[in-house]
Amino acid sequence: RRLLIFGLIAAAVLVLLAAVGVVAINALGSSSSFAVGSCVKQSGKEAKQADCDEDGAFTVVSKETKREDCADLKQPHVQIERGDKTEILCLAPAKR
Repeated sequence: RRLLIFGLIAAAVLVLLAAVGVVAINALGSSSSFAVGSCVKQSGKEAKQADCDEDGAFTVVSKETKREDCADLKQPHVQIERGDKTEILCLAPAKR
């Protein structure tokens, strides 16, 4: 009987930890962690991970703190806000 109670408590703790993990991932905005060299595509008002061969895909050239630091200001950019921190993704058309 003690083993059953211990098992149920352990299962409840695991479910709670999984729920906390999901909330933490959503709160930190993990979907906005784009690596330099990865490709993105506009989806509504957001940038989403994309295959570099897709029409309308852009490559992340660099990550900056200000738009003015992008090498080519004529190219589009993505601005990501995380709390009080701003990250600018400088983009260029993906090469096919």
